[in-house]
Amino acid sequence: MVDIITIAAGIGQAPSMEEIGAKAANLARVAMLGLPVPPAFVLPVQLGTKIIQGDRQAEAELTDGLVKGIQWLESATGKRFGDRCGITSGAGVAFSRNPSTGATQSVIDMLFDAQGEDVVSGRRTPETESSIAHLLPALANELNCALLRLEREFRDVQDVEFTIEDDRLWILQTRSAKRTPRAALRFAVDLVREGVISQEEGKQRLSGLDLGAVAIARFVEVGGPVARGIGAAAGVAVGRAAFDSEAAERRAASGDRVILVRPDISTADIAGLAVCEGIMTASGGRTAHAALVARQMGKACVVGCDGLTVDLRKRRAQLAEATIEEGGWLSIDGDSGNVFFGQREIVTERPEAELAEIAQWQTDNQTPPARKGTRDSIAAGAEIQSRSDPPLSAIKGQRR
Repeated sequence: MVDIITIAAGIGQAPSMEEIGAKAANLARVAMLGLPVPPAFVLPVQLGTKIIQGDRQAEAELTDGLVKGIQWLESATGKRFGDRCGITSGAGVAFSRNPSTGATQSVIDMLFDAQGEDVVSGRRTPETESSIAHLLPALANELNCALLRLEREFRDVQDVEFTIEDDRLWILQTRSAKRTPRAALRFAVDLVREGVISQEEGKQRLSGLDLGAVAIARFVEVGGPVARGIGAAAGVAVGRAAFDSEAAERRAASGDRVILVRPDISTADIAGLAVCEGIMTASGGRTAHAALVARQMGKACVVGCDGLTVDLRKRRAQLAEATIEEGGWLSIDGDSGNVFFGQREIVTERPEAELAEIAQWQTDNQTPPARKGTRDSIAAGAEIQSRSDPPLSAIKGQRR
């Protein structure tokens, strides 16, 4: 018989990662902090190993363990498996800091009357931190306090999944957040300033960082946008509109820069994502899969674009009162969420203040002590480039 391992707020000791896996071990640590964690159960890693090895007895133990676990959950929560919550319930994803720009403000996406997959799928545009603070101010404050607590406990910027059950917050998962090079630079500098990590650990986290990748691109002239969405992956991009992956690949192969314009992004669009300069979608939020992939690929991304409808049959899109045919020029700003017709000139600048601070770390004789905590889990590369690299500040006329 297999024993289930239970997790709930206020547990005295967290099982090891080797015993229950990294995700469950992290959740147990969250529960030990006294943060709101719903009752949960997990089966031991060893049981999974036996099943992979073809142990028939282990398969029977799995069934038994699931039955026992669900019975325990129903007893602990007073609910039956499959019960639904009210309209003030929902699911969301939060970052303790902005994973695209590195800004210190939290990034929160949430959908009411939804589950976690609805948030990350990009098929609906979620509420953001500002609207949540307006609608549920007490809960928004509790969530932001939890994000700060988790960041200090794990000594890194956190990516947190949460749910709301009838106005009550529950933390479901936390892990180190994926980030752009630009955000990684600012995270390291800010965490050292705040005393969360030492200068030496800050250097380790930034080792191998490509200074070209941390440059900040913006449009020289702004003017009025034709549409506005949610900036989901920092940077700017200029290209010809393509309304599916096939068109994006075809135009890219002929030498055109491409903006992939879609109602939403799915796994079927990965080929188009790979060749485009930027992405624009009618729905979705900053924590959707499309935004995550865009940040990892270094592509500018605007999601949840107001007034955008894509007509795949006629090969054109409507942006508010304006129409753009496939192949028309677009300029998108992944920071502000602004969308422009035509080709905008781009200027690229280097974050000199942060780079100067890192250079100072190299010469400091004293290293501030790091806060106690777990070992950092981010692998960042090999070696920081020196300040003797050619300056990237104010390089005009570039287009991505």
